[in-house]
Amino acid sequence: MTFRQARVLGGFVRRGERGFPIVFWQFIKDEETEEKFPLLRYYTVFNVGQCEGIDVPILGARAFSPIEECENIVSGMPNPPRTEFGGNRAFYVPSRDLITIPARGRFTDGEEFYATMFHEMAHSTGHQSRLNRKGISESGVGFGSEIYSQEELVAEIGASFLNAKAGIVGCTIANSASYIANWLLALRNDKRMIISAAGQAQRAADYILGIQPLTSTE
Repeated sequence: MTFRQARVLGGFVRRGERGFPIVFWQFIKDEETEEKFPLLRYYTVFNVGQCEGIDVPILGARAFSPIEECENIVSGMPNPPRTEFGGNRAFYVPSRDLITIPARGRFTDGEEFYATMFHEMAHSTGHQSRLNRKGISESGVGFGSEIYSQEELVAEIGASFLNAKAGIVGCTIANSASYIANWLLALRNDKRMIISAAGQAQRAADYILGIQPLTSTE
């Protein structure tokens, strides 16, 4: 909040606190010419923790309703990685074979939590003890590189397969499609890449579901 907003709320910014600059902008339309032009305004804002005399309501965690089919997929993964709950980001650490994900109550709904969990579980299948994918098992894979981008495609497509299996794809498909489209754009819409990623994603989903790969017979 700004100095003025703190005063309006009946409090004040503590002396000596340093603010953070932000920029607000919007398009303004000239009523005579109907020409649009950007209007920019600069403000200095402060965190509520830098203020005194302002009551901030404490927000509790959202109620979480487990989805049985999703829980079955999570608990049924063979040779699973460790999972820790906390923080505000979800990620997989190959060197520790560890999924870190925010507490369930931090998510908007159960579908969002499970879709995120499935994404990280799909990443974990790339560990050398499982499917041994380059994007996970190789060191030094940089953000935005071709290998990194393909791994993100594998994880999100794999999560989409699991969402469909669990019956929540209708609630998650829009976000998944947008995420996949962004990484395809980074790869310049390489059609070969999406085909390869989809194949690896299917193997990742099958691994999580405990489905054994088909073997050829003579």
